[in-house]
Amino acid sequence: MLGNITLNVCRICSTCEEFPTCEGKKLDHDEFGFELPNYPLPVFSDADDGGISSGGSTSSLVDNTKYWNPGVWVGALLIISIDKQIYFTNVVSNTGQTLFFTPFPSTVKIFQNNYILKRNPAAAVVSPVSNVFTSKVAPAAGTYYSTMVDFTGASHVLYQVINTCDQPINVQAIGNLTNNNATAGLIDGVMAVVPINGIVLVQIDLDDWTPFSGLQIVIPGGVTIGTVVANAITRS
Repeated sequence: MLGNITLNVCRICSTCEEFPTCEGKKLDHDEFGFELPNYPLPVFSDADDGGISSGGSTSSLVDNTKYWNPGVWVGALLIISIDKQIYFTNVVSNTGQTLFFTPFPSTVKIFQNNYILKRNPAAAVVSPVSNVFTSKVAPAAGTYYSTMVDFTGASHVLYQVINTCDQPINVQAIGNLTNNNATAGLIDGVMAVVPINGIVLVQIDLDDWTPFSGLQIVIPGGVTIGTVVANAITRS
């Protein structure tokens, strides 16, 4: 599945960890339930913390209801639901009520958004965030390839492509039986367009290709500023 993924929203009860249907079913409990997209990352009942942000910026998330110890979330996986899209990153520092992370593009606004935290993602159903491609500043026109991701034993790979260049770029999913992006084949036939200062999610399912997947990134001419960054997480 390529391009911007429109995600349905469900609620997970944080008490009984039930996962109601996406048809407006009400929670049976008064306790707070995480409101999260049900696809492609369906259940986060093992989240270590979460809530609804009070505010933030492109590089921070504020939750005025929290009283965290400074530094307790360094390295944790942070997943945010914004306008029915998933955004993910690793926390680089935190204070009592604020999480800091590598900046998203200026078009991503954090205000009252649902989020979760996983302190040890390597032991969870979701892997830590890994960088698979970072271009030079103002990259030259050309076709580039990400590092391949081995998702043996996983059901999905979710790529997050961040374009801060002053030109739109194109991305295409690729796959191979070996860890070799030079001989990889294309998965599906449509390239996703990542707009200027935009983010696009690219999901690859186990039945699309196994065991290695990656991205082909096509950068046009005329780029004068910005970079292209691709990160990935896998879900078992």
